[in-house]
Amino acid sequence: MKKIVAVAGLAVLVTTTVAEAGGIYAGADFGFSTLKAGKDTSTPAGFGASLGYALNPNVAIEASARNIGTLTEAYAKLSVTALQASVLAIAPVTNEFSLFGRLGVGRNKLDLVYETGF
Repeated sequence: MKKIVAVAGLAVLVTTTVAEAGGIYAGADFGFSTLKAGKDTSTPAGFGASLGYALNPNVAIEASARNIGTLTEAYAKLSVTALQASVLAIAPVTNEFSLFGRLGVGRNKLDLVYETGF
């Protein structure tokens, strides 16, 4: 449990880097996922990138791609990726703080490859 809390704290500190220029912005994230297949468990590092455009101070559109991780067993390899597109509703609370809601679609892809010839 302590490992999960430490990883979550680290993820909050280093997950998102955003560079904003005009209405266009980009972001990157880093985190950990838990993948399980049978008795095997893996906690790979994952990463992603986002690109968005703020239509006005209250609405933005955004697309992102993520490599969630890979789990390798003796005879198989599982890879997980995700794509998403969203519309964001932004409600500024102060000059430094805003609340937002996200509505979008996503596509998660799991590739399972069996190794043969062992």
